[in-house]
Amino acid sequence: MIEGLGVFRKVFDGALCLALLTGLLFCAGTAKRHGYFLTLSLDSDVLGVESAAVLYSGLIISYVPVFIFALVGCCLVFLYAYVVLPAYVDYARASFVRKRKIARLKKRCFGKRKDSLAEKKAKGLAIRLAGFLVMLLILLFFLAAMEKDGKRQALELLSMIERGEPTDRVMVMIPGWDIGHVLLACGARNCAALNPLTMGVNYFPQDQGFSYVLEPRSQR
Repeated sequence: MIEGLGVFRKVFDGALCLALLTGLLFCAGTAKRHGYFLTLSLDSDVLGVESAAVLYSGLIISYVPVFIFALVGCCLVFLYAYVVLPAYVDYARASFVRKRKIARLKKRCFGKRKDSLAEKKAKGLAIRLAGFLVMLLILLFFLAAMEKDGKRQALELLSMIERGEPTDRVMVMIPGWDIGHVLLACGARNCAALNPLTMGVNYFPQDQGFSYVLEPRSQR
């Protein structure tokens, strides 16, 4: 019975981590897409954005920051475990006087009295709550950075179009128009393209069809 509960707990923890990771990727993709759409005044409801596309976009833009964050965290833990903590222990073991100084410093910082069981639980809860708030702030700053990156991408695209410079966007020919449009985004139902002459955004259904010429990267 106990072993079964242990297996269930492992499966539940794994499912919870997967759900949190999926939520993080979805939020990252949504934040960047929101910044991009907001700057270009695109309507996500008209485009019909798919959740799978948002998740994939979140994965692409998140793996580098997450990897850097994990790498820095591992380096800090390694330095603490193999450099700081051994140096502290060696310093304390070197002489009895140093041990007394460290004991006095602990008493000044944490007091002399011993905490009761209820106080230990309350302090542990406070520490966990503080850790949760720190992680929440990191998440909010991360999402804000993703949204800012989406706005930057849209502003750079608009600036290049206004100056008449070539962009990395596909020029599409929409039926009913004689001029090529800069493709901004596509959703599950519709696409949005920008007229480079009037700077007007046109929506058109995907089933209507459009064509484009794939130019070599060296000619862009």
